[in-house]
Formats: sequence, C-alpha cells, structure tokens
Amino acid sequence: MKLNNIETEALSLGLKFHIPKTNIDRIDTEAQFENLFDQPMNEEKKGWFKSKLVDITNQYFVSSAINSNLLYKEHLTALRNIKQNNEVMILRPDKG
Repeated sequence: MKLNNIETEALSLGLKFHIPKTNIDRIDTEAQFENLFDQPMNEEKKGWFKSKLVDITNQYFVSSAINSNLLYKEHLTALRNIKQNNEVMILRPDKG
C-alpha cells in the first residue's frame, strides 16, 4: 500500500499523537483518572503512577488546542481511514 501526501503528513506527527476530542467533560475525565489511581498497588509504584497520571492528564487536556493548528479535515479523515484499514500496521521504528 502506498500512502498519499496527506496520509504521510498526518502520520509524521508520531505515535503519541491522537485525534483531539472536541467535547471533553473535564470532571468526568478527572474522575476516571482518580478511579484508576485508587486501584490497589504498592506504595513504591503509587508515587510513580501518580506523577505519570498527572502528566498524561495535562497532555490530554492541552493537546486538543495545540493539535488543532496542525491538521486539516483531510488529515483527520486520512488518519481515520488508516486506522480502519486492517492491512496497515503502524509500528515503532527499529533501533538498528
């Protein structure tokens, strides 16, 4: 399968990129993160997990404002089409 320019541009944003949601319920999202944090685990992992959750939460809420300037509707459509195509596997590059 050969990618067109729009698909290549959309994929060039990297594996951590996600399509921003337009309607985010901040209270519900924070409650879900808190429920996840309250799952049983040892104290050593809990500190690391808490800092990671805070970082991910902040990235999640801020990303939609930043990403909206990077993509056009065609890019979003291309990403959705690639996601639905079972012939495409998106993997991290080899470290070789």
